[in-house]
Amino acid sequence: MGFIFYIRDHYFHTDYVEENNFEPFFSSQPGYIPPFPELTDFDRGVLKVCGDWGAHPDKEDFKILLSCLQHQEVVKGIYDKLDHQVITPDADLELFKDELANIWFTNSGSEKETIGFRHIFCGEPNDKLGGMHFVGRYVEAQEDKWAGAIWNDKSLCNKSDIKPPVYTFGMKYLGKDGEVKVKCPNGYAYNLHADDILVSATKAFKELGKDGMCLYKMEDDDYQSVFVRKNNAILTFYPDLTPKCNNKSTYCSCTLRFFPILPSVSLMLIFAGFKRLLSSKSQAFLRLLSVDMMHTRITTNKDINVIETLMDCDIAETTIIAPNTYDPFITAVNKRTARGIKARGAGVNRGYRIATSVGGTLTGEGGDFIIVDDPLSPAQALSETFRKRATNWFDQTLVTRLNDRKKGVIVLVMHRLHQEDLTRHLLSKPKNIWHHICLPMISENKEEIIYSIKKPALSVPVVQVTATRRLYNTTASCAAPAIILYSREEGQLLYHLDEGKEEVEMIKVELGSYAFAAQYQQNPLPLSSGIIKQEWLKRYRSFPDNLSYVTQSWDTAVSTSDASNFSVCTTWAKIDNKFYLLDVYRAKLEYPKLKEQVLSLAARWTPYAILIEAKTSGQQLVQELKANSDLPIIEIVPHDDKLARFHQIVPMIESGKVFLPHQAVWLSDFEYEILMFPETRHDDQVDSTVQYLQWIRNNTYWTAAIRTL
Repeated sequence: MGFIFYIRDHYFHTDYVEENNFEPFFSSQPGYIPPFPELTDFDRGVLKVCGDWGAHPDKEDFKILLSCLQHQEVVKGIYDKLDHQVITPDADLELFKDELANIWFTNSGSEKETIGFRHIFCGEPNDKLGGMHFVGRYVEAQEDKWAGAIWNDKSLCNKSDIKPPVYTFGMKYLGKDGEVKVKCPNGYAYNLHADDILVSATKAFKELGKDGMCLYKMEDDDYQSVFVRKNNAILTFYPDLTPKCNNKSTYCSCTLRFFPILPSVSLMLIFAGFKRLLSSKSQAFLRLLSVDMMHTRITTNKDINVIETLMDCDIAETTIIAPNTYDPFITAVNKRTARGIKARGAGVNRGYRIATSVGGTLTGEGGDFIIVDDPLSPAQALSETFRKRATNWFDQTLVTRLNDRKKGVIVLVMHRLHQEDLTRHLLSKPKNIWHHICLPMISENKEEIIYSIKKPALSVPVVQVTATRRLYNTTASCAAPAIILYSREEGQLLYHLDEGKEEVEMIKVELGSYAFAAQYQQNPLPLSSGIIKQEWLKRYRSFPDNLSYVTQSWDTAVSTSDASNFSVCTTWAKIDNKFYLLDVYRAKLEYPKLKEQVLSLAARWTPYAILIEAKTSGQQLVQELKANSDLPIIEIVPHDDKLARFHQIVPMIESGKVFLPHQAVWLSDFEYEILMFPETRHDDQVDSTVQYLQWIRNNTYWTAAIRTL
């Protein structure tokens, strides 16, 4: 079969091409500019379907491409990877190709035509460049001098993000009028060929199952891609380098805000954040989710008023909400980006929405549903001035804006940043009326989040988040019993995170104990009020050449139940009257495994002494090891209570005699426990440390045994 194409809509003259010297997207020289990718025959075929710069590709050309003899191996691969189905299960190849062409070439736009194939593969160089997320199109644009990169000019674009295989950068391009325009940022995934994009975006189309947005992650890639489906067609698919997070702002500020207005469109909403509440990304979520969430619960004859108050926010021009943002439910939205200017949409009811920042004025405004999203940045949380500013504004301004204090709702969503932050301020009030939901990255005990309703009211929407990151909305009857929305076991990660345990351990090392405990575990360390101060703990970068007087200190437990303590072994070395923590072992073990681990760690470190506390499990361990091994077991009988023993060794730490490594996988947990003591749930590492330091303090006259590992 032949392959016939027609050049359509060639809208600029060659004169424009010759006089523009664009920076290259690719280079054969080493550096941060990527090399030219190797395009396949199918990649080149897709570019032929795209046509010239600004052309409108035709569905029939795409179907011809899928039928070309030289591409049948690739097409068969697409067919198999999609399990022979786009819409119809187990479709034959011809029906499959027809349905594939339909979802890629059906108009998914509203005011202007938007064809997913053109948007993603070809780009739409109108007044603003739309799409263009296929690496092959950048090759063609460089070859034909349609566009070029902005690599070093921060006055035009300072948003370059180079994390191979994803490249995000600014670019110059020829607009429809022939003038050179700027798009900042734009990007592509270097490793995705045309057939990869067709397969991945079509899989996302099938998995989403309805109009909306999802974050799609391919099996072998470290990045995620944003996929949008609208009008039962593909709208866009592009790589996303946004740092992975738990989407609390998305769910609470972009999704939750629709729920109260669905049953009652006359409600008034207020949203507050510390800065850039209306970022371009949150507006994208707003546009995508509004249609998906609202179509299911509200009819088009209802009209919603919206107010956006941009107080003390850094708002870029790209964040302006178009008139159809809430389409078809809002008659008009007029927006200005000047600081302090309100934008109001006029509708038939009293309902509206306000967005402001912490400290912004709300004089004369009122709300039925108030959401506060991250009232402090991490830097601001370290300032007592900013913390007091946030709590005073919350107490004296925001809560007074509730229209009805009996029925009104306030939601605060934030990660913990300081022991005296707004969350602590609210929870420490004498009469606590807050329902506190805490989701640490790593569960510290078995937990269940239960949804229940105490008083009769309207039906209440419930948001459920699945591991596939889709959003669903259901309605829980007020007479319904309690519903377990989420549960997990001790030590389990949040189930929708892409990070595994190894990645979480690396985060601990990179952030340190303070930041990880606060931002990830929602349990900020007391920076200045603990018994042990952070600055007292000294550091070493590598083991000393001669490790002397190596000692292991065991605090034992013999149960693996959730409520039980850990068995802990800390391994220490004494050099020149300084004490170096070499290793920490911490696990929940039954007695046989505990005994095996004592023998294993002793074989690894060949300690001069092994200290074991003579309590129930330890006493049995001491007796068996003394009788059946040559290990230097020393039985420790503690005196005084735990806190008193701890205070006895504080001077040794305060004087700078105790050294910890700069990095270790166990370091964050150890620091957290010793700096938080006595407020921690577990204190096994503290017990083991205190046992060693007390013993070594009382035995300094012993002669050190020198040996080299």
